[in-house]
Amino acid sequence: MEYLYAHEKAWAEKQLFNVERRIKELGLELGQIYDQSSETWHDNGPADVVMNEVGGLWDRRSWLLSLTARKLHAYPKTNGRVLSAGHIGVLRVNNHTQIKVYLGNINIELTDMIHIGPQAPMYLAAQGRRHDEEFSLNHKKYKLEQIIVGKADMFHI
Repeated sequence: MEYLYAHEKAWAEKQLFNVERRIKELGLELGQIYDQSSETWHDNGPADVVMNEVGGLWDRRSWLLSLTARKLHAYPKTNGRVLSAGHIGVLRVNNHTQIKVYLGNINIELTDMIHIGPQAPMYLAAQGRRHDEEFSLNHKKYKLEQIIVGKADMFHI
């Protein structure tokens, strides 16, 4: 069984709610399209567009359902000396910009930091680094300036 941190599960539940709401909206839209056209299934471009979107949403829904079924993983209790899962790394990029990278279980969209799962190249490059350690990825240099324990209230879902 794979795990999620609490904020990742909250994100998945919110995304699932939005996807299911959109599927219902498209169902109503499809009903209106069929009411306005004598072609219910043959040569009905608007219906095809809606059905394609619904197909993509069903795939996303299945993935989100699999995420919401995962068990919760406890956040690390202390700041580590090494960047690992459940930690936020504050990185300096090319000696200029500062970014925050959270090493989580899945890739999710957050506005205030990069939240990545273990399959992401940045995760693989940053994991196991120590404070002030430098590394390169995609022709950029990174320096790990700080390691912070991730907690549910740090993430704006």
